[in-house]
Amino acid sequence: MKAVHLLNGEQSVMPTLPDDPVQLPWSIAAMIDVDLTQRYQLLAERSPAARLSSVDGILKRVLPDLELRAAIAQNNR
Repeated sequence: MKAVHLLNGEQSVMPTLPDDPVQLPWSIAAMIDVDLTQRYQLLAERSPAARLSSVDGILKRVLPDLELRAAIAQNNR
């Protein structure tokens, strides 16, 4: 969340995550770049636990890049 916040500009409101486990994967996926195929897979998944597991896998792949881009953005300010 810190990386997304930094990339959006620190003046933006810090994103919050819902307590509802059904809404949680949708909120996380909305904050990161997820390709169309992965979005459709999330939409097709009926189980909230499986959706959350899918989002976890996506985050493990994209988080290093997000953190690097956030660090670069912070150094350029």
